[in-house]
Amino acid sequence: MIALTYGPKVDWYRNLLAAGGGTVFWHRRRYAVGKPELIDAETALPAFPAPFRLIFRTFGRQEEFVQVKSSDPEQRHQPDVVQTGFRGGSSWLL
Repeated sequence: MIALTYGPKVDWYRNLLAAGGGTVFWHRRRYAVGKPELIDAETALPAFPAPFRLIFRTFGRQEEFVQVKSSDPEQRHQPDVVQTGFRGGSSWLL
């Protein structure tokens, strides 16, 4: 689950969407992911720990979220929440 803190017009998201998937580099590892799917905040927020939900709600801006699933069966796990920098904007990745 990734919070699109800069909205859906960031380069990395548009590239993944256009290609139907791709590779995400996170914590010095590459992850093959399938097509990203926009998720509403009500569905996405419970996936984040309470402190992050509070941050998202406090800023008064309705965040958009995207879910990407690993397309590699060996990489299907839930990483910790970290701030991740992607070219074209930063996002919160869970």
